[in-house]
Amino acid sequence: MEKKNYFYINPLGSFDCLDKEESVIKYNSEGKVIAVRHFVFDQKKMATLPDIFRVKESEKKYFINQRLVDEIKRRLPNVTNLNLETIEVV
Repeated sequence: MEKKNYFYINPLGSFDCLDKEESVIKYNSEGKVIAVRHFVFDQKKMATLPDIFRVKESEKKYFINQRLVDEIKRRLPNVTNLNLETIEVV
């Protein structure tokens, strides 16, 4: 029987990397973030982020940089259980 490797990924903490003026963020009456409808990253804030990270305003989602996307596609060209979406960076 072939043995497959599985990994859990759990990046700790979150980062302030959104361009808040370009992103579409929904706030409650106290100014707390309810949801981010459209993510736009700030290029200056992205410079020091790890390859996989969470965004302060949406901590339940995971984001990966282009370097990691390219490596995943190279090593796992037929991966089917990963949803990749392009995020705008300004």
